Amino acid sequence: MKRSHALIIVAAAALAVYANSLWNGFAYDDIWIIGSNERVHQLRDQGRIWLTPYWPSFGSQLGLYRPFAIFAFAVEWAISGGQPWFFHLINVVLHAGVSVLVYLLIEQLFTHRVALAGALVFAIHPLHTEAVANVVGQNELWAALGLLGACLIYVRRPGLRLGWKAGSAILLLFAISLLAKESAVVLPGLLVLLDFVQKRVPLTRVGVLGYARRLAPLVLGFVVLLAGYLVLRHSVLGNLSGTDAAPGLPYLREEYRVHNALRAWPEFVRLLFLPFDLSVDYGPAVVLPAESFSPMVLFGLALLIAVTLLALATPWASRAGLVAGWFLITILPVSNLFFPIGVLIAERTLYTPSIAACFVAGFAWDAVARHARVQTRRLAYALAALLVVAFGMRTVTRNPDWDSLASVWRSLHRDHPESYRAQWLNAVSMWNAGRPDLAEQYFAIAYRIWPRDSQMLTEWGNFYIGQKQWDKAIALLEQSRDMTPFVPRTHEYLAYSYLYAGRSEDALVTAEHALSMDGAHPSLIYPVMGNALHQLGRFEESARAWQHAVARKDGDLWFNWALLARAQASAGMTGEALRSSDSAIARAAKNPRSAETVQQLKEAITRGCYRRAADSDCDPLVAWQIVVGPPAPQTK
Repeated sequence: MKRSHALIIVAAAALAVYANSLWNGFAYDDIWIIGSNERVHQLRDQGRIWLTPYWPSFGSQLGLYRPFAIFAFAVEWAISGGQPWFFHLINVVLHAGVSVLVYLLIEQLFTHRVALAGALVFAIHPLHTEAVANVVGQNELWAALGLLGACLIYVRRPGLRLGWKAGSAILLLFAISLLAKESAVVLPGLLVLLDFVQKRVPLTRVGVLGYARRLAPLVLGFVVLLAGYLVLRHSVLGNLSGTDAAPGLPYLREEYRVHNALRAWPEFVRLLFLPFDLSVDYGPAVVLPAESFSPMVLFGLALLIAVTLLALATPWASRAGLVAGWFLITILPVSNLFFPIGVLIAERTLYTPSIAACFVAGFAWDAVARHARVQTRRLAYALAALLVVAFGMRTVTRNPDWDSLASVWRSLHRDHPESYRAQWLNAVSMWNAGRPDLAEQYFAIAYRIWPRDSQMLTEWGNFYIGQKQWDKAIALLEQSRDMTPFVPRTHEYLAYSYLYAGRSEDALVTAEHALSMDGAHPSLIYPVMGNALHQLGRFEESARAWQHAVARKDGDLWFNWALLARAQASAGMTGEALRSSDSAIARAAKNPRSAETVQQLKEAITRGCYRRAADSDCDPLVAWQIVVGPPAPQTK
């Protein structure tokens, strides 16, 4: 078979199995990174693209910096007008391109037969659905494209010498990959591994020194690029690795981090070779946290040692060394062994490491074709065909799971109902369905499975706000605040709960703190402050808080104007109170009951029913028993 035909087969396989992902929308992280991220919706302000953290919220804490990915998304948004199908098309085309590069790299190192088998497995591997069918997986695709392109240029050079054009191209691809995904930092290690595979490193003192001298210019280029990247990263994030990379899974950054990192290794192997039981989440209880050297942790340690030893044996056993070395080098940055990455296991992070399994597939196919008997080859052909069909069908059926946030959560509930996130999803579903009794039970189950996800605690506290069970809400929200004090939403909900629990001073302090945080929602905070100050008898300050509330577009509501009028009247500002009540009447015109309430408020102000010391019993807002405060937060 000609190379051109093989390349067409590989590319066509990749396009075919991922074609149905073109109908997907924005799902999961796509929503925040692309759908609602204003940086991606423009190209004029390049500073907002290249000089800001990857995450629009909590970027410093999460520690991710991927400006090339944001730039690519912005270009795609500009071309498509924000249509999800175009982003998915780019992902599928990029994956086909990466699959072709896998073929070319393996062919350069070994044979056409090894390359075709390995690249075909890569093209259709079900493990890649998260990277390809979910738009933000494009980070992985760009990084892999750059890494493989650089590796291909490197292995094609004659001898040990590297021309300046090739060296410049490698450094450029390294820079692009690094700015797309941090894990691309492993490229220098991969290049050294490939030199050993190609027997280009003489195992003598003189030979090693000569090898180092010839590579010195390229090494210097890598050092300069990496230093510049780290300086830029620190200037944008304020740190190098993030201050809270795993807010929902704190065991990934605490004393048992290494135990849990080792626990993931058996799952890595399973996903590479038996990728049928997949999950959008591998947190508790899909994989339970490890706090000791359990059998699975010890198994993971044994796998790590075995892979490391095989990688070190590359000079003498090049094929086994390449498999082990490639996997070890590419998995280390995303393994939690050296620093937390925010997740225990994520299928998308195995995109480039999975090439190791493709090497294995290519070697196995080559061995059968060269050495097996006719009957054995026929059986191998049948098994290979079955494997291709099984992998391809699993990929096709998996793609729709990434259609939307709802489909992602449905897939988790379908595949792994034991996950605390699945029970959390049940709770929210029952809440939205008007079954608070069942919602509370599911929240409790999720909490028993994993009680240390602050986001889940905030959601549960929000549920109790809706039920007006203020003490329960406060207990959960205080616990969530202590876990992740940098999340403004938690402080906002807590201030609201304090207010309606009669803890006005606590409500005011918490609301003021929330207001000072990035990402806060003033339209919720100012009404809390206005009410708290009113309850404390600080009427003039209350009026100023309500003025801030109505000045905002999303706070320009009749009841905010009515409460502003009430605060102004209580502060003795009768003229201002009457004008504010007129504004409230105008905004309540479409609701006769509300308009009548505000008209009564205006009449009460005119009669002088309010005094500076306290509100009069004739306050119509109290008489009508309406909620004198901001609307209760609702689940998304």
